[in-house]
Amino acid sequence: MVNLPVTLENEAKMFLQPMETCATKVVTNNARMTDKGKDIIVKHWKEDRYENNLYKVDIKVDLSKVIISDLEIKDVQKYTIVPNDYYIDNIKSESNGQYIYTIATNRRPFACDLTIGYTTKLPNWVITSNFENNSLPKKIVQLMV
Repeated sequence: MVNLPVTLENEAKMFLQPMETCATKVVTNNARMTDKGKDIIVKHWKEDRYENNLYKVDIKVDLSKVIISDLEIKDVQKYTIVPNDYYIDNIKSESNGQYIYTIATNRRPFACDLTIGYTTKLPNWVITSNFENNSLPKKIVQLMV
């Protein structure tokens, strides 16, 4: 048996979890800004009244099926956004695995597909295993989680 050195909470489970596309909903006080909570109607996206040249919108994301700790989810540095004119300003947790992502831009918003990705790093035990195959190794591996 081989014990793998797992350092982060749920690290082994995170590595083995398949990719997940999460359900989203635009949350705004301006009903004209969205198409029934799905798409943002850019011409109705108004500048933040408290900060000049800043446009913000909240997006509710269901992460209940994702095995990542609350602390890791809220770390805005782990995310990528395409196009890069936008960024994550803040992430707040709600109940039952729901999170509110505040997306912001300093430029006038434009119509586009906004893709938010979470950057994962392979655990060191995977990198140093030297196993190059797409099946399980012959040794029995026990994950100590």
